[in-house]
This record gives sequence, C-alpha cells and structure tokens, in this order.
Amino acid sequence: RDLYVNLFDEHKSSTKDNIIADSCEQVINSINVDAVYIGPNIAPGLKKDYILKSLESGKHVLVDLPLSISSSEYLSLIKAAQLAQKFIMDGAAFVHNHGIEEFLEQITDRKKFGCIKTIKASFFIQATDPAINQYWSIDNNDQHGCIKVLGWICV
Repeated sequence: RDLYVNLFDEHKSSTKDNIIADSCEQVINSINVDAVYIGPNIAPGLKKDYILKSLESGKHVLVDLPLSISSSEYLSLIKAAQLAQKFIMDGAAFVHNHGIEEFLEQITDRKKFGCIKTIKASFFIQATDPAINQYWSIDNNDQHGCIKVLGWICV
C-alpha cells in the first residue's frame, strides 16, 4: 500500500501506483497506509503530536531524529507505541542507508584509520531563502531551539 503525499498543489499528479493526499491527517487516517515517516521538515517540538496521531490511527512510525525533545516525552511515546502494538523507530534516514554498514566497518578498522580521537561535523542551510527557511524554523515552544536541531543533525 503505497502512499504519495504532496502538499504542494502545483506538483500534484496522479499515477496508477500513487494515492494523492491533501493533508498529513488524510495520510494518518487512511486505511491504505500501514506506516508513516515523519521527516526532518517537522520541527522537533511538533513531532510528538504527529507520532501520537499516527499510533492512535494504527500506524507504525519511522521518525527522523530527534524523536523527542525530552526523555520523559520519549518514554511516553514508547509507551504509546507499546499500547498501540505498533513499532516506532528513530533515525530512519541514517539507519536504513544501504552504505552505512560498510562505512562503519571502514572507519572502525584500526589498520586503515587508526584510533579515532575526534569527529567533527558541520551543517549548513541557506537560511536566508524563505522557501527553504520555512522548513527549518523553530517552534517557539521548543525549549532547545535551533542549537538542538543542528546538534542532532551533526551527531
């Protein structure tokens, strides 16, 4: 049961294999959807609501990091998944990358890399572009703000 969600009307097209949805709620409530993926374009402070709605609708949930904004929120989400008898998985974008296993084998091979002492990471977005910036704006209720978002991405 495939689902195609496109919230941008100008890109809507219908194909034999896709279902067109006009909202996230339509996806979450669809009987043709078994699992949802909550990507990085959802502000961390808003993910909980989408996760809970998805679980309550009987969906398995894959969530791009961060899954929650606190340990207590994380535990409540895990409990909700257990009660719904559904899976919830974080870091889907990283964990399911086909090359990650080989990458990890390479960088942990001491003969090739030696002993890793420091790893540095950086992240850049063109925050002055309103079309891009709208997806990275931080919810004012998010107690950790943009530093947390950037930290999760780099880690």
